[in-house]
Amino acid sequence: MEDIIAGRFETDDEARSAAASLTDLVSESDIFIFFNNQPGAHDSDRSPGDERAAESGAKGAATGAASGAIAAGAAGTVAGGPAAGAVAAAVGGYTGSLAGTAGGLTEGEAKKAPRSRLAGMMLAIRVANADNKQEIIDRLRRHGAADIEIAKGKWGNGEWLDFDPMASPQLVY
Repeated sequence: MEDIIAGRFETDDEARSAAASLTDLVSESDIFIFFNNQPGAHDSDRSPGDERAAESGAKGAATGAASGAIAAGAAGTVAGGPAAGAVAAAVGGYTGSLAGTAGGLTEGEAKKAPRSRLAGMMLAIRVANADNKQEIIDRLRRHGAADIEIAKGKWGNGEWLDFDPMASPQLVY
């Protein structure tokens, strides 16, 4: 596994400018620019385990929505009649879906919840010389990179071969 540093940019031009600034530190074959889709647009890349995890969250949302809708609808009907009951059921369903989705997380887990990668141009750099790691990070920052991360991965033919868009990035602060 190789050390890889990556940063997200808004435009291809920004990513290419940052890449050009690294040519004295890394070879051209150690630089890879690609587009990362927005969260939720990676359906074709999901493995069966990812789908089961997504389904589990959806089931929690559905259960929460149903519970919230029933409770709020009943209370609204008693308090204000059928129309108020329908509105209360809709609001309760939405609120319940949010609670159901997060219901399985403890407070500590919620703080440590994985962060999704945002969409944008990604500039990935294979770190062949560990002495250059901090300078690479500094140059990415100077060029306006957002969400600079460090990863271990497979690198070949000038590409980050095992990039996982669904994985939480290990951000550098």
